Formats: sequence, structure tokens, C-alpha cells
Amino acid sequence: MISYGFRHLHPLTGWLYMLVSAGTIMLFFHPLLLLGVALVQAALHLVWHGLSGSGRRFLLLLVVWLFVTLMNPLFNHRGAMILFYFMDQPITGEAVWYGATNGLLIVSMLLLFVNMQAILSTPKLLYLFARVSPKVTLILSLAVRFVPLYRKRLKSIAQVHAARGMSIRQGPRKQRMQNGMKQVQTLLSWSMESAVQTADSMAARGYGSGHRTSYARYRWSVADSVHAAGFVVLVTALLTGWMLQHGRLEIYPVMEQEMMHSGDGWMMGLLLMLHALPLWMETREGLRWR
Repeated sequence: MISYGFRHLHPLTGWLYMLVSAGTIMLFFHPLLLLGVALVQAALHLVWHGLSGSGRRFLLLLVVWLFVTLMNPLFNHRGAMILFYFMDQPITGEAVWYGATNGLLIVSMLLLFVNMQAILSTPKLLYLFARVSPKVTLILSLAVRFVPLYRKRLKSIAQVHAARGMSIRQGPRKQRMQNGMKQVQTLLSWSMESAVQTADSMAARGYGSGHRTSYARYRWSVADSVHAAGFVVLVTALLTGWMLQHGRLEIYPVMEQEMMHSGDGWMMGLLLMLHALPLWMETREGLRWR
């Protein structure tokens, strides 16, 4: 995967983007603003992973959004706009809107953290935090590394067991459960053996015995300074608008009649500008490469 555009910037710039993006998602509780953020993050995911790597994940996120949207009015009956009754309980429009907005917030945050894997790779995380807390950083990097590794190993184990007639998809339920437990047992044994080998290798190379150096060297450039300054300006403007009650929709106890005010429009423009910065850079550099 070619590293250009926003991913080519200093790791601290990517970390600042993640911080301000996550903070603004939690600050502005407005369905249209959060919908715009979710669409921008989804487009960024498409640029980095393609349609084949995004379709299944988008379907899962759609299910998450529908689940949150439908569950909230079933358990929360606040609001004045009663749509209908379900099992003698009122289903209110305010509860539906609140659930939909909360679902968009969760989906936007999930997309942001999925995109973080492309912005902040394991070497970049080690570069940023290894000197501050080397043990925590090592555990975090190993966790990020081992999740896809274990999935790949479990798939290989399942293929070997299936070739030996130990399938988890065919046969009696008890037999399938036993085959599945044997696969998990094999995966745990393989993982423990790999962990011991990794620990021995780290000890042989003197990990933690002296001052740690970084595998990759990252230099702060003019582009990083420009982006950091842009983050500061955009976040300052967004915080000012938030303190002036812009970018938030009052849903309870009665939903506002007007969905978007002029101040909300400004907040939406600034918010999309902030979140779409990597998308603009990646699209521009991608066109230049082609």
C-alpha cells in the first residue's frame, strides 16, 4: 500500500486529527451534522480499502444503526409526539429521532477508529508513545497485530480440520460444538507457543535493557505545521459555535420545529471541512499518482 497524502504526514499530526475528530463527534449532537460526518468517514474508508473491503463493514454498521434506532423508542417513551402504541407503550417521534442520532454518533465513531488503522500504523503508535509508556504501547501494538493474525490462523485451522472431516458446519450439534472447541484449543496452543517465542526473541535482542530507539524516523515538515494550525483554527471556531448553542438539536422533552438554523449550517460546514481534510488530500494525491 503506497503511503501518500495524509498518511505520509508526521504521526503527531494524525494523532491530533483523531483527537479533534473524536471530540467534535461527541460535542455536536445533531442528526444532520453526524450524518455528514458518517458519510465523510465512509468515503475515506472507501478510498483506503476499496469497495470490496468496505461493503461488508458498511452493512454491519447499518445494522448497528438500525438496532440503536429501534431499541431506544422501545425503552424510552419520553416525548410529546406519539406515533403509535406498541404493547400498550407509546412510541414517540422524539425517541426515534434520539435513537437515530445516537446511532449516527456510534457509527461515526466506529468509522473514525477503523480509519485510524490506516492513519496510525503500529510503527507510528510506537514512535509516539513508546517513550512515555513502553509497556502499554507494546501491549496495544500487539493487540492490534494479533487480532487479524488470530483470525487468519483460525481460518487455517478450520481448513485443516475440515479436510480431516471435523467440520463445524455439518453434522450433529454436539459434534460441531466439539469440533469448534478443538479449533479454539489448537489456536490457543499455537498462540501460546508464538508468545513464548516472541518473548525469547525480545529478551535475546535486549528489549527494555536500555534507551529505546525508533525503527522509523519521522520528520516534522511545513505541511504538518500548516495542518496543526488548521486544526487549531477549526477547533476554536467549532468550540465557539458550540458554546453559542449552535450545532445541537434539542430533542427532549419536545423536538425543535426547525431542524437547521443559520449557525447550525456554519457548524456543519466547519465540521465537514475538518473531517474531510484527509479525504481531500488522499483524493488529490491519488489523482496525481495516476
